[in-house]
Amino acid sequence: MNRVRAWLLAGVVGVVVGGGTFAWLVGDPSLALALVVVYAVGTRLAIEYAATLPGGAGRLDWQRTRWNAAFVTFVVFSASFAASAAIFDSFGPRVALQLLVFGVGWTGLFFGIAMTREQAAADESFDESGSTNGTAHRDHVGPENL
Repeated sequence: MNRVRAWLLAGVVGVVVGGGTFAWLVGDPSLALALVVVYAVGTRLAIEYAATLPGGAGRLDWQRTRWNAAFVTFVVFSASFAASAAIFDSFGPRVALQLLVFGVGWTGLFFGIAMTREQAAADESFDESGSTNGTAHRDHVGPENL
């Protein structure tokens, strides 16, 4: 997908989530704007980096997917307990906060993947599968790096 279409799709997703939250859940423009930005950026990063996540077709073993499962469990746990019924007694704010926590977690995951891939490309210390290829990290101070 080219860059313009990717950003267009990401913008549509952001506007739908933020606008829908503003229209149906919580009439707070700052929360709606935050959701637009979080979901637009997260969707754009997902388009770019989702293929790097393990667990695709034919790769569903525990060794490759355990960190995906841990991340999903952590975000669901955080969103569920951050927006508990004890804090928010109405449905709208509770769901809006859960959307924000999910979006920030999801976007943070893809920011982490993007940073790692950029660093790996700059260092050339990782191959495409993410495993080390035997080269030393450039931040290691040793006689070979002086």
